Amino acid sequence: MERPCVGRQDQRRSIQDRDELRYALFDGGRWRYVTVDATGSSFDGEATALTFDQEGLPVIAYQVVFFDPIDNTVERILRVARGVAR
Repeated sequence: MERPCVGRQDQRRSIQDRDELRYALFDGGRWRYVTVDATGSSFDGEATALTFDQEGLPVIAYQVVFFDPIDNTVERILRVARGVAR
């Protein structure tokens, strides 16, 4: 049986007012969540893309955006996160 899953940006905002990238998997009874990236960027996990490797483990490509208010510049970085077998 296939299980629905998603990689997404969590905008619930933590104490530090930062977004997080999360992976969610429905196990048949409830959704289970794993934080993939919460590095401290203002916007972790924008523009996500989810696929699976040859072993069936999740691979998420996503964008991280850093804003420098002093220089008034924006830096965008592409990151890839890979799941690990347990």
